[in-house]
Amino acid sequence: MDLEITKMTAKGQITLPVAIRNRLGLKTGDKVGFIMDGGEIRVVNVSSLTFDGRAAHSDEMAAHEKKEKPL
Repeated sequence: MDLEITKMTAKGQITLPVAIRNRLGLKTGDKVGFIMDGGEIRVVNVSSLTFDGRAAHSDEMAAHEKKEKPL
């Protein structure tokens, strides 16, 4: 397991370290998803997710997020 550290701005923004961007295959303009699973949060490249065997679209991701329980 590798640990990458970044700092959050006053606006709540973070920069994903280059090693993470490369590993996820992220390019400029790609959407990033955060999946809360118990005590862990996973960062995913939304374009790599599939729902029902189809490529993920932003409206499908939004529908998926509505099903998630708030913190």
